[in-house]
Amino acid sequence: MRRIRPFLLSCLVLAPASFVSAQVTPIPGSGCPGASPVATQGNPSIGGRIAFDWQCGAREVPALAFGGILQPAISLPTSLTCTRVACILAVRPVVVVPGAPNAVLSVPVMIPNDPSLVGAAVGVQGLCVVPGREVCITLGQAISVQIMR
Repeated sequence: MRRIRPFLLSCLVLAPASFVSAQVTPIPGSGCPGASPVATQGNPSIGGRIAFDWQCGAREVPALAFGGILQPAISLPTSLTCTRVACILAVRPVVVVPGAPNAVLSVPVMIPNDPSLVGAAVGVQGLCVVPGREVCITLGQAISVQIMR
């Protein structure tokens, strides 16, 4: 996990900035119908810490995708989704962090005290994978995280 954190930070730095007033904003229309967004703890500010929490149902493997925000977003084929309806991928995954089945996946990220990071943004989207012969996924609502002072 230690090697992933610097890469996650580079995602935060390299993602295009989206200047909005809120620091963590759900991306409307993303995920599967009725999906919840990734939960966050902490504040995405320079010198601060933020944790991203995601949980799936029984027999599902949670994962978090970190990357740029897709514009336009991509509608996944219904053959890939567990719900068999279109789900919207709103994050261009640069890093995907998998978790353990039946557990909460929590990914803490420390943000360096570097003023040049202010305004940088990253997209985060939770997904649940049902392993087996016919793998399927469910997408949570994506969020945009903007680093503030």
